[in-house]
Amino acid sequence: MKFALFGRNTENLNIDNLNLLIRRLLKSENVELCCYKPFYESIKEKSQETQEKKFEKDCFVCFSACRLSSEKGLVRAIDAMAKTFKKHNDLRWYIAGDGPERENIKDAIRKNHLDDRVILLGNQSNPYPYFKNSNLVINVSYHEAAPMVFFESKALGVPVFATETSSAREIISGSMPIDL
Repeated sequence: MKFALFGRNTENLNIDNLNLLIRRLLKSENVELCCYKPFYESIKEKSQETQEKKFEKDCFVCFSACRLSSEKGLVRAIDAMAKTFKKHNDLRWYIAGDGPERENIKDAIRKNHLDDRVILLGNQSNPYPYFKNSNLVINVSYHEAAPMVFFESKALGVPVFATETSSAREIISGSMPIDL
């Protein structure tokens, strides 16, 4: 049986002593404790890596990282934000990810004449430099079970614009506070 240890300052713990303690508590020798770098620190480190596609300079940059599927609400958001994009020439929205809705999203971008404003990046092995270098993260899902984007954005100090879903409400209201 393996257990994972997450949290701050885990690198300073004596893993051998913890393994012994857990074995005694569970009355089993078949226990191993793995220690992982704290979630936020890992995101911050990865955000320092080189961003594959550079953002345009002097633009207000929005960013999303998600599976391109209907429940993510991207087509709806592109249609709803079309007027805003046309009023603000310096607004860009970069979307990382791929999925079954890619062609519908491309059609919405073309239909609204936003080819140079809403940019599909495809899958990115490391989205964190994009998060870090954006002005705003957008999450427009119809529903979300566990939106990691809130925690990832918080780790990098980037605000999130989100539709109201039950999980977003829990996190933002403070019933599931994000504490760094």
